[in-house]
Amino acid sequence: MRAFLAVAAIAAYFLAMAWSGLQSGFSHDDLMNLTFALRDGWYKILRGNILFFSSQHRPLGSLYYLGIYDLFGFHSLPFRIVGIAALAVNTYLLYRLTKLVARSVEAGLYAALIICWHGNFGPLFFGSGNIYDVLGFGFYVATLAVYFAARQKGHLTVRDLVTLAVLQICAFNSKEFSATIPALLFCLELVFHHRKIVWRGVALSGILSAVFAAGKVLGPESLTSQSAYALRLSVDAWMASLTVFLNDLSYRTNWASTAIAIWFVVILVAAPLVLRNRAMLFGAAVTLLAPLPVMLIAPRGLASHYVTVGGLALWSSALLVDLRERLSKAIHASDWELRYLQAAAFSSLFVWVLVTHATQLSYQSEVFWKDGRSIARAIASMRRHPEWWASRNAPILVVSDPLEGQHWASIFIGMLCARNPELSIHRLPSIDPKPSAEDLRKYGLYIHWNGSEFVQTTADAIPH
Repeated sequence: MRAFLAVAAIAAYFLAMAWSGLQSGFSHDDLMNLTFALRDGWYKILRGNILFFSSQHRPLGSLYYLGIYDLFGFHSLPFRIVGIAALAVNTYLLYRLTKLVARSVEAGLYAALIICWHGNFGPLFFGSGNIYDVLGFGFYVATLAVYFAARQKGHLTVRDLVTLAVLQICAFNSKEFSATIPALLFCLELVFHHRKIVWRGVALSGILSAVFAAGKVLGPESLTSQSAYALRLSVDAWMASLTVFLNDLSYRTNWASTAIAIWFVVILVAAPLVLRNRAMLFGAAVTLLAPLPVMLIAPRGLASHYVTVGGLALWSSALLVDLRERLSKAIHASDWELRYLQAAAFSSLFVWVLVTHATQLSYQSEVFWKDGRSIARAIASMRRHPEWWASRNAPILVVSDPLEGQHWASIFIGMLCARNPELSIHRLPSIDPKPSAEDLRKYGLYIHWNGSEFVQTTADAIPH
C-alpha cells in the first residue's frame, strides 16, 4: 500500500468534512464560555493553568477562548480555524500512538481514517463548546505516545519525566477525564513491559493525578457539586453511559441495551486475548478506562466520548492489521499480493467510512445552523451599534430577540460586543414575574428585534 496515497485520501476526507465547520459561527455554549473567560481575565486563567489542582474550571479551554478573542475580536472564523487545526493534530497524534503501539504504519493510517469524522462529532467541528474534549484528547494521546516512545528506548530520563508532567498537566487543564492517565500508563507497562516494569513514570503520573483530583473534588466551587457533573458511583450509571455511547456510535436511539453493552465489553477484552494481540488489548484499555469519569456522570453525547472513540479506533485498526496479516500468511502472499491486500483493505475501509459517516455531514450542519443562524444575525446586528454599549451606567433591556429558547444568548452577545462582562443587560422574555411599568423606566436603553435587526425603542412602546 502506498502510504502517501492513503495520507492524501485521509487529508482530503478530513478537509471535506471540516469545511462546513470553518464556515460555521458561534454556538450558545461558545457565547457562554467566551463570556466567562472574559470575566475571569488573564491573571485568573494563567494562574489556573499553573495551579492545575485549583478548582478553576478547565483553564486551558478558557485560554483558548480569551486568547483568540483578544487577538482577533468577536469573530467566529479564528475560533473555528484553531479548533479544526487541533482536530487535525489529534488525527495525527492517534496515528502516531497507534503506529507505535501496533508497530505498523498501516494500523496508524486506519486509526487516523476512523477518527477523522463521525456524524455525531458535529459539536467538535461546528462550534467550540467541546474544545475541552478536543484539547483533552490531544494532550492525553500525546502523553501516551511520548511515554511509549520513551519506554521503547529503556528507562525514563529526567527530561522524559518533565515532558510527561507538562503534557499531563495540560491534559488536566483541558478536561477532567485526563485524571485516568496513570491507569493507562500502568496498562502500557503491564501489557508491553510486564517482565521489567518501570514505576517512576507511573508513580509521578499517579501523584499528579491524585493532587488534581483532590483539588477538583474537594476545592471550593467543585465541579462535582453541580448536578450535571455529580458522580454516580455505580455499575448502573456506567452501563447507562455505555448504552448511550453505543447508540450514538451506531446512529441509533434505542438499539443498545444492557445485554449488548455487556457483549461489547466482553468482545473488546476477549478478542485481543484470543488473538494474543497486545495493541488491541491496550486499545481496549483506552476505550474502557480513559473516559471513566465521563461514564460516571449523567450520560453525554458522542462528542464528549471523543477519547473513547479514539481507543476504539486503535483497537479496530490493530484488529484489521492482525486479520490481514493472518490472511497473508495463510495464502503465502508474495510482495505484490501483500501490497494488493493492503490497498484493498484500506480502500474497503475508506468506502465504508464514506458511506456510513460522510453522509451525515449535511444533517449535522443543518442541526447546528438551526440555532446558529439566529445567533449570527443577532451578533451582526448588535455589532453595528457600538454606541449602545459605551459608558452605560443604567441597565439595558432586550425587549425581544430572535433567540427563542436561548435565554442568555443575547445578554452574552451584548457583553462580548461591549467587551464588558459586567455590563448590566436583562432580557425581558426571561424575566419572571414581568416588571411593572415603573420598573421598566429604570432601564437606560431598550432594544427590540424588528424581524431583521435590533432597533432602539422606548419603555412606552413595550406592551404590558
